[in-house]
Amino acid sequence: MRVWEDRKLTLIDVITYDGDNNTLVYKYPHSEFNTLSQLIVHESQEAVFFKNGQMLDSFGPGKYPLHTGNIPLVSKLLNLPSGGVSPFRCEVYFVNKALALNYRWGTMSKARVMDNTYNLLLEIGASGTLGLKVIDPRMLLSKIVGTEGELKAEDCLNYFRENVSTKVKEYLARVMKKQGMNFLLLDTYLSDFSVAVRERLQETFNDVGVEIYNFVIGTISIPDEQYQVILEGQQDIQKATYERKLRRIDAESDAETDVIRAGGRAKSRAIEGYNWADEQVAEITKLYASNLGSNQGAVGMLAQAPMALAFGNMLRDNMEPILGSQFSNPPLNFGGGNVNNTSKQENTSGELGGFDIDFGGGLFPEKEKFDSPFNVDNDAMNPNQIEEDASPTESAKTIEEDPIEILTKLKKMLDMELISQAQYDSKVQEVLGRM
Repeated sequence: MRVWEDRKLTLIDVITYDGDNNTLVYKYPHSEFNTLSQLIVHESQEAVFFKNGQMLDSFGPGKYPLHTGNIPLVSKLLNLPSGGVSPFRCEVYFVNKALALNYRWGTMSKARVMDNTYNLLLEIGASGTLGLKVIDPRMLLSKIVGTEGELKAEDCLNYFRENVSTKVKEYLARVMKKQGMNFLLLDTYLSDFSVAVRERLQETFNDVGVEIYNFVIGTISIPDEQYQVILEGQQDIQKATYERKLRRIDAESDAETDVIRAGGRAKSRAIEGYNWADEQVAEITKLYASNLGSNQGAVGMLAQAPMALAFGNMLRDNMEPILGSQFSNPPLNFGGGNVNNTSKQENTSGELGGFDIDFGGGLFPEKEKFDSPFNVDNDAMNPNQIEEDASPTESAKTIEEDPIEILTKLKKMLDMELISQAQYDSKVQEVLGRM
């Protein structure tokens, strides 16, 4: 504001600046003052006096007459006399300390990072907004403004733009290396990313007297063609996951069905008066009889029938302690008698368990007497004789190679289709042959 002038100097009576928030630093256009001039500094402003490039007195909000008492550094430098009116030349900078918001930023180039989930090399960019506030006017004036007449907030941001871009790209590249992270998850962490990057940038801004406020990463983007590839990959993953769940449900359903069927079969056996052990004994007995009699015709099959039935009873008696607690039905007696009862009467005519079979003397000569553990005479049934004949080695071998256990395992392996029918038949004959 020009209030008067003489013939030599134009003197300014009032020094002030009414600016906007987009201007961080403003240089007053006049430099001729006197000790009667008034300095008015508005709220959120600070005025700094310069002379010959040297920062001198500074003033916060308020109204100040520029007498020598208020400008000691200027007075000392210019050697102004106290009292009276003394003209002087000086530069005045007004610094806006108000918060300047919503300035946009963006990465200046793409960051090349690997997405380990989809095995893609992505070109990631980011953008957002930030705010600036001057916290140290003298530092800002000395490091950025210099001799410039004005500093806009946008110009100040340009000073940091490359630094912002670099910090954001470095951080995103580091984040993408973390286990389980992929591009589609980045948007869910934007707030966390914004805080982390702001902390990394703050020191750089503080070095020039500026503080960064409300730093926000609003968007993280990749080229459209890469985004389409990721979407297709995500659809494939979801489809595979859905199919895997269906297969698990089907497997569980099949298992439940098998349990229900097994329960039904158990109830059916209970109604018919037999249990699973009886069924297995019958199957093995029939197979044993058919294998032994297949090469001897009808006569051979009839000859082996008593032994097959006796073997069935023996198998049942051995399995009963193991399986008896799991079934409510008493086991069936396939022979009608107790082959383990040593007090039964000698049966030389072929009677066994209700079957009356006369083999005749011509079919089996005495010298070819059938040698079977179930076709024994009274002497053989003598327990004392058995104890004398049995050696410890033979007893240990019998314990180690229990035919019942082996046959049971073979039948389970056949049911589970771990061995073929031919392998099963061969092994059964081998085990029975050792008996």
